[in-house]
Amino acid sequence: MRNRFLLMLLPILMLFASACSQNGRLYRSAQKHYSRANFDAAVRDASRSLRLKPDNAKAQELIVQAWEQSIKYHEENVNILMQSSDSNKWELILQEYTTLQELSRNIQSLPPLVNPATGYRIMLSAPDVTQKINESKSNAAEAYYQAGIRFSKMSNSMDIQKKAALEFAAALKLIPDYKDAYLKFEQSRNLAVKRIAV
Repeated sequence: MRNRFLLMLLPILMLFASACSQNGRLYRSAQKHYSRANFDAAVRDASRSLRLKPDNAKAQELIVQAWEQSIKYHEENVNILMQSSDSNKWELILQEYTTLQELSRNIQSLPPLVNPATGYRIMLSAPDVTQKINESKSNAAEAYYQAGIRFSKMSNSMDIQKKAALEFAAALKLIPDYKDAYLKFEQSRNLAVKRIAV
């Protein structure tokens, strides 16, 4: 009877040992990412570690620091891009906010984190960037749309019309029904195709 009980208990113990081992690996990976200033990866790995063991005090401390640094990093990047004259700046700003939103979801999906030493709950605030994502997506679509108009008016040559079509397509990829971008895309594409046919 005792042997049967031990046999039943063995898989549970093995599973527990495996989870502890994986938790340790994830925490060490998060530490390594943090030391290399790769804060996003540190947040992801620390989150995964805390899902396995929410009361891991070291992982709790690390995720607080990594999350603060990650928010600061993306906000600084957005501020730099805002001052930039790069034609793709709105797409790059959109990427910054999209990454921040994905990390926020990671943070919000964590189980309650209670510090084992103090008994206090650790609160991680996640900024709501939904409006900023919508604004940057709209601005990026407008930038592509305007570039498409510039190319389409520049010349009827195949190469120029192809560039115009690509710009309109990029706007449509961000916002499928953006203004009359589809109509303009079709016009530019048809001009490029006709030139090829000739």
